[in-house]
Amino acid sequence: MKVFRLKARFARAASLAVRAEAAEGGEVAAARRDALARWHGARNSGLTADAAAKAVGVSKRTLFRWQERQAKGRLEPDRPGPRRPRRANRRPELVRAVEEARKEHPMWGKAKIAAVIAEELRPLNLAASESTVGRILADLVRRGAVKPVWNLRRKAPRAARSKRPWARRKPADLNPEQPGGLLQVDSMTVTHHGGRRTIKQLVAADPVS
Repeated sequence: MKVFRLKARFARAASLAVRAEAAEGGEVAAARRDALARWHGARNSGLTADAAAKAVGVSKRTLFRWQERQAKGRLEPDRPGPRRPRRANRRPELVRAVEEARKEHPMWGKAKIAAVIAEELRPLNLAASESTVGRILADLVRRGAVKPVWNLRRKAPRAARSKRPWARRKPADLNPEQPGGLLQVDSMTVTHHGGRRTIKQLVAADPVS
């Protein structure tokens, strides 16, 4: 199958048509506009408002409401959902605990943070589910209080990654012949209970032994 590009004038015409349809409100607004035109035409022919509405197939009350919306330039339907959405009512202690845990552990997600702050919130008779912690984290990221995890996972430039004085390669002329002549040491730190408990692990490797 071959795919051909449309000429510029056809592409511009299609774009203008899509924009015009979006500005007019789409198919729903066009149907309402047609019903109002037929209703006004029936009334101009001598029918009453009730008889014209029955002929159009739409109630008179709905037609008057569409007429008012058309005068205001809002004939398209409103977005679904409540007009006044309920605002989240979160305790400041809960938001503060989530923010502190995330700043202390930037790579942690909602599951780990919810499990860690559960013990801190128990004396305050507060509980936070993973979903609640996730919504609080999303709000903190939106306000710029914490950084998103995907932003922290970006690799540093090669020049910055190469500057690691503690990680040195074995010299080519160094060949240990007895145990203890060359050791490779790795360390790892794990923090529990909101930073109140720290566990350090050291691993040493001897290529000879």
